[in-house]
Amino acid sequence: MVVKSKASKFRGDYYSHGKQFVAQLPIYRINFDDLNEVKLHDEIVDTVKKLMELKNKRDEQHTKLQKETYKRLIQIEDKKLDGLISKLYGAENCRREDLDEE
Repeated sequence: MVVKSKASKFRGDYYSHGKQFVAQLPIYRINFDDLNEVKLHDEIVDTVKKLMELKNKRDEQHTKLQKETYKRLIQIEDKKLDGLISKLYGAENCRREDLDEE
């Protein structure tokens, strides 16, 4: 959410931003000796890969109905990703609306 609020959006849901902005992001460092963190990391990676596949498939569709179907699938995976990242950062009980206001 922080990146999206400060970045320029490009086709395919990619974002661009300056190096000085990225240096200030609170990026979580995975402890690969902790099996729970490794499992969470792997789930996040798998979910991102699935999201990328769904977005590519959505872009290949020709009818509005087909695009809407993929849009819903993308929303489901996006919510899953938000939950996994919130869990990683220990923010499971925070509401996204509250974070958007900050």
